[in-house]
Amino acid sequence: MSAASKPNFATRGDEAMQEARKAASTSMFKWKPDWEKAAIKYQEAAKNYGIAHKYDKQVEALEACAAAFEKLDSYHTVAKCYEDAARVILKHDGKKQAESAALLQKSSAYYRTNSEPDKSVAVLLKAAAALEKNEDVDGATQLYAEALAVVNEEGRGKFNADSFNTALSFMVRHERWDDAVDVLRKCGDMYKEHVQTYSAQLRRNSLALLVVLFAQKKYAQAEEEMKTMIEDQSLGNGTDEFEAANGMLTAYQNEDAEAFAALVKTQTFTFLPNQVARLARTLALDVDVARTQLAETKTMTLDADGNVAEEDDGTNIM
Repeated sequence: MSAASKPNFATRGDEAMQEARKAASTSMFKWKPDWEKAAIKYQEAAKNYGIAHKYDKQVEALEACAAAFEKLDSYHTVAKCYEDAARVILKHDGKKQAESAALLQKSSAYYRTNSEPDKSVAVLLKAAAALEKNEDVDGATQLYAEALAVVNEEGRGKFNADSFNTALSFMVRHERWDDAVDVLRKCGDMYKEHVQTYSAQLRRNSLALLVVLFAQKKYAQAEEEMKTMIEDQSLGNGTDEFEAANGMLTAYQNEDAEAFAALVKTQTFTFLPNQVARLARTLALDVDVARTQLAETKTMTLDADGNVAEEDDGTNIM
C-alpha cells in the first residue's frame, strides 16, 4: 500500500469524534441526543486514535464514550471506558499517575453501581498503586482503605484475600504501622468467618500482627493481643505460630535481645506475608523499652496447657 493510500487513522478519529458530538447534540429539528450512536462513534474514535498513537485524544474519546454510555445506563461499559482511559495513561505517560488514579476511582464506582464489587476492588487497588508510584502515600493509603471497605461491606472477603495482602504490603513498606494493624485486624476477622478454609492463614495473620506491634515497640500491647489470640484460638495451640508468638513474648519478658534476634530468623517467620517476613528478619528487641513497659504492666506466662497465667510483678506487696 502506497503512502498516499495508507489510512490516516488520526483523521478517521477526528471524523468519528465530530460525528459523535453531532449525535450527542440537539438542534431545532433534533430534540433528543442519539446517545447510542454517539457512544459507538466515540468508541470508533478511541480505537483510531490508539492506532495513530494519539494517546491524549484517545483518552478524551474514552471519557466522552463513558459519558455517553452513562446516559444509556450501561454502567459496566462506563466503568470499562474509564478503566481503559486510565490504562492508556499508565502505559504511555508515567507522569500522569494521579490522573489515571482519578479515572480508576470513577471506574470502580461504576463497577460497584453495576453490582460488580470484585472488579470495583481490583480497580481501586490499581488506583492506589498508581498513587504510590506518584509518591502520594496518603492518597494511596486512603484508596487501599476504600478497597478493603468495599470488600467488607459487600461481604467479599473470601474472594479477595489477596487484596488484604496487597494493602498490608503497602502499609508495611511505607511504615504506616497503625494502618497495617487495621488491615491485619480486618483480614483476621475475615479468616475467622471462614476458619475451616483459612485456619493456617489465620495463624500467620495473627503472628504477623504481633510482628507489626513489635516493630512499633508496643510490646505490652502485643502481650494483650496474645491473650485474646489464645482465647479465640487464632494462633491454634501448640502450632509453629503459637510457639513463635510465645517465644517473642518470652524474650520480651526476659529482656533477652539475643534470644529474640535468633527467634525471628527461624523458618516460621518466613511463611508470613512477604513484607512482614522481611520486617521480621530486621526486628530487634529494644531492651530499655521492654524494661520500661514491663515495669508498668503485669507479665503474662503460659502454663503447660497453653492457658494464660498472670504473675505478680512485685508491685502488690501485702
